Amino acid sequence: MPLTDRQIQILKYIIEEFITTARPVGSQVLEDKYHVGVSPATIRNEMASLTQENLLFQPHTSAGRVPTTQAMRFYVRNLIRPEEGDVSAQEEVSFKARLYPKRHNLEDILEETVGMLAESLQSVAVASSDEDEAEYAGLSYLLDYPEFLEINLTRQVLALLDEEKRLWEIFNLRKDGEEVVTLIGEELGQENLYGCGLVYAPLDIGPHISFIGILGPYRMDYKKIIARLKLIRRLIVEMIKES
Repeated sequence: MPLTDRQIQILKYIIEEFITTARPVGSQVLEDKYHVGVSPATIRNEMASLTQENLLFQPHTSAGRVPTTQAMRFYVRNLIRPEEGDVSAQEEVSFKARLYPKRHNLEDILEETVGMLAESLQSVAVASSDEDEAEYAGLSYLLDYPEFLEINLTRQVLALLDEEKRLWEIFNLRKDGEEVVTLIGEELGQENLYGCGLVYAPLDIGPHISFIGILGPYRMDYKKIIARLKLIRRLIVEMIKES
């Protein structure tokens, strides 16, 4: 059933609050912080409808709701505007300064990119190329996400990073022409990674195919990640072509 404008707005608020706090979101938070403009009872009814649509779920006995992976996919593909998550001019200058000296060597530029992305986003950054081993950085940030305090999920992510062929197969799930690819939950194709998300950019440079991306819980700041991947992808392609 199509969502109403009010349901879409409430869903967006819940997702963005959950991305920030990692905690279930209740109707009182929506009323107090986001000023939805309807009564708490109406908000609760709309949340119940969104739950029936498999866009929210209620963990344990919590009064709040959590977005499903289906909801997060809807958010990424329908509710993020292109201008959201823009990179500051200062950050763009910093990216250029770090990448430019590496422009003559693809392996060097990918290594620099993962370190730069990990620092900028405080997340696990990954890169893979058809001519080199996979690169990754930022493992120390994993435990900043409460999701990865669950040891089995952390173990699966670490195993993925160590299995280059498996990571390469996931990267190649992209569709031709996509500037930035987002795979959330079930889209990763591996049940033990359903709690994760992967956002990545293909780099088709000359005869080689490479990928750069961010791996984390399905609750990630997609606006910020997508904006930076788009920028860095453009910078790398321009620098490689000019070198």
